[in-house]
Amino acid sequence: MVKTDNPAGRLYEILSKAREQHTGQHTVNVWRKILKAENDRELYARLFYLKELIAEVEELVKARPDMRDDLYLKDYKNIHEAVDISHLNGNWGSVHARLDDTTMTSLAYISEMLSGQIPEQPIEEDALDELHDKIDSLYETIRESDLEASFKKILLAQLETLRRSIVEYEIRGTAGLKEALASSLGHLLYNYEQVQNHRQSPLWEKFITIFCNLDNIVSKALRYKGLGEKIIKLIGLDGPDS
Repeated sequence: MVKTDNPAGRLYEILSKAREQHTGQHTVNVWRKILKAENDRELYARLFYLKELIAEVEELVKARPDMRDDLYLKDYKNIHEAVDISHLNGNWGSVHARLDDTTMTSLAYISEMLSGQIPEQPIEEDALDELHDKIDSLYETIRESDLEASFKKILLAQLETLRRSIVEYEIRGTAGLKEALASSLGHLLYNYEQVQNHRQSPLWEKFITIFCNLDNIVSKALRYKGLGEKIIKLIGLDGPDS
């Protein structure tokens, strides 16, 4: 079994799911399904992130003196071609053929070499799925609430940022989750006065709970002590009962 504690392992997991798709489909529909894209904007954004992941793996191999890129990357061009957007309107069969056993085996070897070399633990899918469901539920509750419109917009935007990072975890890893947390915290600080005016709201408290839960998940994966909760308390953005 290929470990997913490194970029090559995550890439292998994504491409393996793509290989399972029947070859009679349009390529664009396969990638929509695999990347969980609900619209064209999400599809192209996630294909871009997937290309970044492919490039990252290639650079990691080239940077390792104990990994001969003429061996490990001999068939890597097939992976680049498989996600080329020029193939999106074509038949999946022609793209599927590029992800042959030889190409996938080479990628599995790369993952084996990189496993344990990067300080990141894979996050359990169930933990992220549970948090994703909580975000969806809170999103709908806030959307239907009577919160002030401007503050409602702020919270919904940050929930969407966190939700998207969870969906894209398989592609971007914990780095994407960490980036989403930082971006969300930055937006909250930028709107500090509005947050202060609504910190007594139970909905704000529920948002903070979700934020801190994700921060704890990421901190465990990256092996550092989560600071999100401490920062929120330090700057006075915690809920009424904190």
